[in-house]
Amino acid sequence: MDDLKACHPGIEEVHFYSDGATSQFKQKYLFVNLTFLKEARALQKCTWNFFATSHRKGDVDGLGGTIKRLVWMQVLSRKTVVKDANTFFKCAEAAPSKVKVIHIPTADILSNQDVFEKRWEGCLSLPQTQSTHDIEAVEPYTVLSKQFADDILVTRFNFQAGIDSEFVETADADAKSAENIAVCKLCSNPVSY
Repeated sequence: MDDLKACHPGIEEVHFYSDGATSQFKQKYLFVNLTFLKEARALQKCTWNFFATSHRKGDVDGLGGTIKRLVWMQVLSRKTVVKDANTFFKCAEAAPSKVKVIHIPTADILSNQDVFEKRWEGCLSLPQTQSTHDIEAVEPYTVLSKQFADDILVTRFNFQAGIDSEFVETADADAKSAENIAVCKLCSNPVSY
């Protein structure tokens, strides 16, 4: 997010798109973090949208596949040996591609472990997580969830208290300009050699 905000400081909305892999993306820990991301980055809107599981390969898979293919070509030509995430990152970063690759060192993740564990302690699971395809962060620990992005039935859920309410959504009259919206696509396909 720091790189994105540096290049586009006027971003007001961030929309993530990924497949529905429950082990990586579709679970309460990610949803809770999404609510804190919205607050920490002072975003007007922060959403996570899930593609239906096992429904075609898309741009998300293409980005990851492109980077993996470029690295694999370097390995096959014996120009590099990939033995861990850091060497994969260095090879991917040097590859001729317009895709920006970011490496987050294990130490950075571990340095925030206590913050995350405290944040997640006692959090409830979102009911119907498997059938949910649209999540919008509202405030810390609170999201709006819908089965599909264009559904009008919305559930407001607090990860500490449970379901706040269910309501029917009306049309959003506030259209945002496209230059202030960022779209992030994530792939759950792990890299393996």
